[in-house]
Amino acid sequence: MTPPIEESLFDFIDDFANQLKTGKIGRWDTVERSSDMLAFCESFFDQFFGSLGSSITGFGRKSKQNAGELAERLHRDEPDSTRDARRIIVMFEEFCDMYSDLSSNYSSGSDVTYDIFHEDYLTRLLGLAGDWATNTGQESLAARIEQCSRTYEDAVEDTEWLTKTRKKESVWQKLTSRGRTNS
Repeated sequence: MTPPIEESLFDFIDDFANQLKTGKIGRWDTVERSSDMLAFCESFFDQFFGSLGSSITGFGRKSKQNAGELAERLHRDEPDSTRDARRIIVMFEEFCDMYSDLSSNYSSGSDVTYDIFHEDYLTRLLGLAGDWATNTGQESLAARIEQCSRTYEDAVEDTEWLTKTRKKESVWQKLTSRGRTNS
């Protein structure tokens, strides 16, 4: 049986870490619609929803609404065993918002920097994906996520992105996820 999420997908994270280490991507560079990180997120969510027997048709308002309905259904049917999946669905909803921001700024450039993407999004997504893989018995996938997360965090540390005082919590994170990831 094919795993619901291909482990090779996380090669994107390793490649991104390498681009950080070599200086090809900087902390204040903006995330563009054509970036490998957005391609990773798009593919991850496509495969994740497929593993739940659902599909996504894009990253707009309707997809976000459908994902929210799926989260409600999962919560109603199996509140304890689907907690990790519902947290990833919240991350998908946040991704839809970010995707919309990137799309609306397409001609003038993105306002989302890699620093924001790191602090507000990617680290949390990888952590939740690892929890989900572990708690659904996908040990090999969980190990791959853990490995690429370490590689990514090492690259962030090596590039001294974290030498500045870390934000306590971004406004975007407060508004979009704090209460919802605990559902």
